[in-house]
Amino acid sequence: MTGDTDTGATPRPAEPAYRRPLLTRIQQFVLASSKDHAFLDRPYFGLVMALTPQRWKRPLANYILSLSPHYFLPNWEKKYPADWTREQKVEANGKEGLAYRRKVVDTLVLPHVSTESVMLDFGCGPGVIANMSAPHVGKVIAVDVSRGVIDISRALEHPANVEFVANRKDDLSFIPTGSLDLVFSFVVLQHLTPDQVQRFLQEFYRVLKPGAKTVFQIKLREEDQPRYNPGTGNWLHRRTMLRMVFYSRAQIRQLMLDNGFTQFSVTDLRDYEGFENEWDNGQIVIASKLA
Repeated sequence: MTGDTDTGATPRPAEPAYRRPLLTRIQQFVLASSKDHAFLDRPYFGLVMALTPQRWKRPLANYILSLSPHYFLPNWEKKYPADWTREQKVEANGKEGLAYRRKVVDTLVLPHVSTESVMLDFGCGPGVIANMSAPHVGKVIAVDVSRGVIDISRALEHPANVEFVANRKDDLSFIPTGSLDLVFSFVVLQHLTPDQVQRFLQEFYRVLKPGAKTVFQIKLREEDQPRYNPGTGNWLHRRTMLRMVFYSRAQIRQLMLDNGFTQFSVTDLRDYEGFENEWDNGQIVIASKLA
């Protein structure tokens, strides 16, 4: 098939604004804030994790990750009983997050890989998707902009065929051309600037083998809705919240064509089995590099 197919983007229902408690936001600023969306990009997390006894590594990692706007399900603090401690809420939401990512891997990764595949998990965060994919592929290269997140991921138990890489460049120059069978990215590109998305789509095409695929998530909006939202609110809010970049159907189509992808589809995540009630995570693009 040449060109794109698109099931359209349905606006999600409006939700009341939510802001984290002040104490949590102060912790976010000290440990996780970033002016360039490299949340938790602190040089000492590797040492902290190395000095932590094994049985406390996962609880500590979850607590640190919960301070970033990336890694826990939306508005997670208010999902649980008010009398629960923060530690109880972190543990419960961590388990929910694992179940959700398992569904993502089963639905969006496994159909596109084999036991010989080399895949890239772009924007891997704490490496959950990479680790879950590892038993089904030959190798996973798990890349993230945050040194702290990569150090946390390395310190936790993970399969031997997962390689974690911290990459602050706007390219993937450490990966040889035509070497990957799958480039996967979930809830990442929507937080990059348009220039970064353009550059990384070029890189996705470059590093794929002929005939290989990229599968990534993006957010579409109608033409009359804002494309770029750098965040609103005070300085602390901007340093600890996510930038959102939206695309129209025409814009994502042109981006794909401009970067060599002439065979691609765009599908609402809600159209996949098990994601019928999904309102937050937009559309899935599946594109092939011509053989």
